[in-house]
Amino acid sequence: MNWEKELESFIPEVEKLIASKDSVILERLVELQNKCFAKAKDDCEKFVNCMMDPMKKVSKEEKKLEWRITFDQFKIGECFKNSGGEPITMEECKIKARDRINKSFQTFVNSIQ
Repeated sequence: MNWEKELESFIPEVEKLIASKDSVILERLVELQNKCFAKAKDDCEKFVNCMMDPMKKVSKEEKKLEWRITFDQFKIGECFKNSGGEPITMEECKIKARDRINKSFQTFVNSIQ
């Protein structure tokens, strides 16, 4: 099979994998909000102050995640191109791609805890 066609058919899976990670990120943000809400009790300013620094870090880490995913996508394309259209090699590219994306998201999640 042509590596370009195989890559094109794999892209929706990559997009779905990336989208599936949104729930993990949202879960972490909700945990942070709950923690700050518990600390603040009835004080709005305490809640706001509690959320400020972590949210700055989250924003910075989200930007890093975007660049990691961009790099991952480049490496996926490079792997497929270098596969020479060999089915076994392209399957290895898919496995590596899933691993790279999972690692990028895990790095992000770990960095915002």
